[in-house]
Amino acid sequence: MKLANRLFFLSLALSCSAQAATIFQASSTNTTNFSNNFSGGTTASNIAVTDSGSGVILTNDGPNFFAGGFTSTDTISTLLGAPLSDTDKVTLTFTVSSVSSVSSVSGSGELRSRGIELGLVSASALDGGATGNLILGFSGAANGSKYELMNSIDTYSINNFVSQSTASDGFSVTISADVNGYTISATDALLNNGAAPPDISNTFEPGEFTAVFGSGLLYFSAQQRNGGVDVAISEASIEVTSIPEPSVAALLGLGLLAVSRRRR
Repeated sequence: MKLANRLFFLSLALSCSAQAATIFQASSTNTTNFSNNFSGGTTASNIAVTDSGSGVILTNDGPNFFAGGFTSTDTISTLLGAPLSDTDKVTLTFTVSSVSSVSSVSGSGELRSRGIELGLVSASALDGGATGNLILGFSGAANGSKYELMNSIDTYSINNFVSQSTASDGFSVTISADVNGYTISATDALLNNGAAPPDISNTFEPGEFTAVFGSGLLYFSAQQRNGGVDVAISEASIEVTSIPEPSVAALLGLGLLAVSRRRR
């Protein structure tokens, strides 16, 4: 095979390969605080996100049933610098190192009520609307959210709650989505019946993936009953894997082939 042809096929293979990039990793400078879950536009003094050597710490020192947390300040499409495409794959990764009570708040109790909620929220749905949300409820007591999807584009629930002790020691949740659908996986925590949390998955309607995820914000909320909570989060990130359209890849390859022949 001539060198020019080899260059063409090599460039075509490279241009068709998937390109993965982490477009967001939570810090104190690229997140927006909110209070009382889906309150929208209100930043409570009780909520703080501070940088640590291994990620961020979310502190909610509000009383009683005061829930709050943070979102990414920018949507996925804004972070990407271009509209999300049907050829993209989005992965949200949450790794919690520990969940503990805030010592300065009297009456800090179990991880219950709304507990931990994490996932994707629409910028237009922070007021509590269901459109565009894909939020996993991760609660440890029987008076609040089960292991279930909350205020979501989809519905899923099992009649069990997350073990308080295993959740407090840390856990991970991954949400992977592309044009075909999504999968949510939770590891390193057990349900109260001793079983591992099952994966949650479903398909998307045409146009739903780009509409929901393109306008989506990474979302994390925490609440203890009767007191505050500290959550050490080693990772809250968004990764986008892009695969160029075949037509674009072919044009790039043909261009390199033409250049190589012109130099002969």
